[in-house]
Amino acid sequence: MQQTIWQPPAGWQSRPVCVLGGGVLGRRIAACFVAAGYQVRIRDPSAKSRNDAVQYIKDNISAFTTLSGREPGSYYALEDLPEAVKDCWLVFEVVPEILTIKEDTFFQLESHAPNDCIFASNSSSKGEYDLRLIVIRIRKSPIRLLYEST
Repeated sequence: MQQTIWQPPAGWQSRPVCVLGGGVLGRRIAACFVAAGYQVRIRDPSAKSRNDAVQYIKDNISAFTTLSGREPGSYYALEDLPEAVKDCWLVFEVVPEILTIKEDTFFQLESHAPNDCIFASNSSSKGEYDLRLIVIRIRKSPIRLLYEST
């Protein structure tokens, strides 16, 4: 197997970030990226979660930008996963802690996200090992996965 050397996504500074999941944790992760000046797309199949995520950022962005010291970026929420991840340099997965949902999410990402996109996951109950196995089955390499556990 040939060793792949990681390279940052091309033009990442001007490309959007996507957060998959507009729930309590997802909306806060999205707010952090907005406060850092990024363009952020929040994808959630639930209209209520999308609306709640946008309202949370609107209501709290000044507190986040006070901490970041930057001008906020833009943000919006949408339902369509292919549209949400198109052109993104980073997709942060914050879907429910059900392995089949996480697995399906990563398979969809592989089909729709740019080839140089980094997949990030925040998981509190599933191990890093499970997610790496998903990525290995998809691409034969876990090089695109950034894992954060709470």
